[in-house]
Amino acid sequence: MSQPTLSPRRHGCVLSMVAAVVVFFAAGTSFAADPYPWKLQLAPAASIAGDRVMLGEIAKPVGDIDPDTWKILAATPLWPFPGREGQITLSRAKVQDDLDRIFSGSSRNFEVPDQIVLRKGGGAPLVTNDLRKRVVDFLTEKMNAPGSQVEVAEVSLPPQIFLREESERLGIDVVGAPNPGRVSLRLTVSSLDGRVLRQFAANAVVNVWCMVPVANRNMGPKDGPITEDRYSMERRNLAFVHGAPMDTHSVLPLRVKFSVGAGAPLTSEDTEPLPAISKGEQVTMVWKGPHISLSMPVVALTDGIKGGQISVRNVQGGKEIGAIVQDERTVMASK
Repeated sequence: MSQPTLSPRRHGCVLSMVAAVVVFFAAGTSFAADPYPWKLQLAPAASIAGDRVMLGEIAKPVGDIDPDTWKILAATPLWPFPGREGQITLSRAKVQDDLDRIFSGSSRNFEVPDQIVLRKGGGAPLVTNDLRKRVVDFLTEKMNAPGSQVEVAEVSLPPQIFLREESERLGIDVVGAPNPGRVSLRLTVSSLDGRVLRQFAANAVVNVWCMVPVANRNMGPKDGPITEDRYSMERRNLAFVHGAPMDTHSVLPLRVKFSVGAGAPLTSEDTEPLPAISKGEQVTMVWKGPHISLSMPVVALTDGIKGGQISVRNVQGGKEIGAIVQDERTVMASK
């Protein structure tokens, strides 16, 4: 679809149409220090209804303004926008230059964004604050857990999203795993029957505060099980904790996989079930047949938790055999 353009001839017509508006304000304020005793803020995106862009469609007053003055300002035509639908993007320099032609010396009276996107026939732009609230609510619900506090610290959104409220829906999804920290988002505009019409990228920083176990002394794998006297519970931001917090209610005793310093959070990445049998230990392997059972001394070639499979070597023959750990002293030959 071709985009509407502004020809110099039509642009000149627009400027001549607003000459009366300029004369009105100039005549009423010729002796004032500020020729335009009002200030307007222009939106970064706006929906256009007619064949011309009206100032009231893209601007709103900043502070108090006389109602009659605003009525006249709002009805000021700016740029032609023919056709039933389309989109144009105007730079700040372009907008400021055209406004200065209409309201000479008014640069301080307009707050102009870096660019303005005008759209006809594509719905209305979502208000940034409303869109931000939708994202914050979505992430808060997505990452909330019992005993935690979710804080969405930063939200980076696309410049504008136009939405037909009567026939389109906005969806929000997390790209990848919804872990605390920087989160990538996908905003999707879909039809009522679920067809994806447009997609936008966004991101946010999510802090999740909760109580986590923290080592209160240096620990290593050979220090044995992590007992309650070796850690304390502290409130930490999971955005800076690598991995899920250690399960302090684990049925199996846990140990650290590698050295962990005092003050470090204990996570599932740092810990593992304490092996019932450690590599190098000599244990008894039992083999049971239909009518006979045998036992023999073997050496564990790997660590193994109760119920886990390890490799062992027959002390007498040196043969390597697979076995299932029964307890701290016994393994059962794998069938």
